[in-house]
Amino acid sequence: MTLNILCGLEDTSTAIKLNDPAIVPNNFRYNYFNSPVFLQYHLDSMQLVNQKTLVDIRYKPHLSWVADAGFLSSTPDFYSHPGFSVGLALVVPIYDGNLKKVDYQRLNIQEKSRLNYISYYKNQYNLQYVMLHNQLLASSELVKKLKTELQISENLIDMSRRELNTGDISVTDFILIVRNNIDLRNNLNLNQVKSWQIINDINYYNW
Repeated sequence: MTLNILCGLEDTSTAIKLNDPAIVPNNFRYNYFNSPVFLQYHLDSMQLVNQKTLVDIRYKPHLSWVADAGFLSSTPDFYSHPGFSVGLALVVPIYDGNLKKVDYQRLNIQEKSRLNYISYYKNQYNLQYVMLHNQLLASSELVKKLKTELQISENLIDMSRRELNTGDISVTDFILIVRNNIDLRNNLNLNQVKSWQIINDINYYNW
């Protein structure tokens, strides 16, 4: 009926037995270091490496040169007044006031923070993964137990129906047996759905 409501169907009398969804756990353990969640930390690592390279370049001696050429004239015969210039500059750092050391300390702190965040999310991932598998194991065992109990309840209903026809049990006792069977079916459905939801969560973490 819920599916009919979602699809806009007015049929409320037809009973349809739905097939079990083909949901199976993905046993492939995804490498979280390749996960999009951890992509930002890889980018941060490359950015820190680039910043360290820039710090090294900034405090190293470097040589620069410039060249210029053209004409300077206020008369039409400008071609008779050519000129050019060449410049050369050498920069040698002598004292930086410990700025290079401070820059390295700042980058080291950022790198430690990045590693701590990776370790935290890695632990969270592993704990969540183990917890989901434990939940799936417990839920699967419960589903198996409920299926066994339901089969016993079905056999008991068949036997009680024959006893009811011969007057060996009362109608009240038979109703209680049927009600117990309905409760088992409901519990089985709920736990089966829970198992599928856990499998979906595992597959999501393995994506």
